[in-house]
Amino acid sequence: MSLLTYAVEPFLPTLFVHTNTPSAYPFTRARSLSPFQPYLSWNDPTDDAIMLDALHQSMVYLRQLVAAEGQHVAHAPLYPNYAISTTTAEAIYGDSLPRLRRIKKRVDPTNVMGLAGGFKI
Repeated sequence: MSLLTYAVEPFLPTLFVHTNTPSAYPFTRARSLSPFQPYLSWNDPTDDAIMLDALHQSMVYLRQLVAAEGQHVAHAPLYPNYAISTTTAEAIYGDSLPRLRRIKKRVDPTNVMGLAGGFKI
């Protein structure tokens, strides 16, 4: 048995008007976000590679489709909680990544947080 769903969470366009202070995420406040959550589940672990490839291909296709419809998503910040494991830190943090790496080097010189899961800075 398999299940594939997609959910869009439209946030208000005023989401980022409360401050002009730079933040790590999103790396641009030029437009509001509408996080997109793909969800895929399956029972047979031997299908892992096939299903993850199908998820990746569907995301590529959907990004192409919305771009063709006039949505400017090529460099939109990706929502970390919904990003698939092959997503790069650059795709999530964009122009903020060099600053985040400098901060990390200063506050975590022994890379303790590198032992945790998640997107590596």
